[in-house]
Amino acid sequence: MHSNRTPTFIIVDDDPLNNSICELLIGKVFKYSDIKLFTWPEMALEFISKKYGKTGANNPTILFLDIDMPTLNGWDFLDEFKNFSDSIQEQFTIFIVSSSVSKQDKEKAAKYKSVSGLISKPLTKDSLKKIFDKGRGKRRF
Repeated sequence: MHSNRTPTFIIVDDDPLNNSICELLIGKVFKYSDIKLFTWPEMALEFISKKYGKTGANNPTILFLDIDMPTLNGWDFLDEFKNFSDSIQEQFTIFIVSSSVSKQDKEKAAKYKSVSGLISKPLTKDSLKKIFDKGRGKRRF
């Protein structure tokens, strides 16, 4: 059973154009959604620490993470994310979004329990709906 809670999305990608496209697409599929965009992964980690670290926080969130970023790449982001408490990590369903999803990336992603899957760019309405349906089975949105 899931609530009628507004779905929350965080997009971490150094490409502002891709972020805008994702925001528009998510807005079309989920008219009432809370979307946060970050071009700097460090800022996203800080935001997550502050917002999700509050005692009793329960805000199931889908996070789209780019792999290739200049300051902190997606793998580094995931390594930092692993350091958050379980109560923070459990609020997230993370999908790696990349222009080239390789076998090596799939194998590497499988080593992170927080990663639910890999998606090729660009994000589409169909992939978004599948992700949301998958997430609803696992979490309450």
